[in-house]
Amino acid sequence: PGTLDYMSHYYFAPYCRIGPFVIGILAGYLLAVTKGRIHMKWFYVVTGWAVAIAVGLACVYGIHGDITKENVSTVQMAAFYNTVARSAWGACICWVIVACVTGYGGPVNALLSWSPFVFLGRLTYMSYLIHPTVIYVYTQNMDQLYYLNDTNMVITYLGILFFTNMAAFVLVLGFESPMIGLEKIFLSRH
Repeated sequence: PGTLDYMSHYYFAPYCRIGPFVIGILAGYLLAVTKGRIHMKWFYVVTGWAVAIAVGLACVYGIHGDITKENVSTVQMAAFYNTVARSAWGACICWVIVACVTGYGGPVNALLSWSPFVFLGRLTYMSYLIHPTVIYVYTQNMDQLYYLNDTNMVITYLGILFFTNMAAFVLVLGFESPMIGLEKIFLSRH
């Protein structure tokens, strides 16, 4: 199986993302049912943050040995990582969200609630949504082989980054911001 088979059957397939999706739905349901009022003892809060940080770091750096080829994982360990990592990362993110909403976020909540991050959050999310299309348009319009070197990679990366963020900016201003305004109008009447 080639790279395209891997991408279509493992990376793009929606059922490969069902774990984090379900975890996010459950966290949202918990916050909706409790209206964001969950009282926890300090021990549980500290333990939750410690576990979330440790698991998050393990998700990010757990494949370092595989990437550098210094300490390649066994097949069983790689299977475990591929099975658990996305759901574990989703659980870590849900802990941050639940902790911040319920008042246990501390400096993390202060940082994430900073007003410039609101628009940047919308912009980066839109960039995340449209970047595969920008990459696809770029690669499918190439009429010759790509010479792979550091300079070409940097220029390509910066170009895709620039066009992705410009398109995201236009889409946020043209579609998302008006929809947020309409949502505020319609929801304020109830």
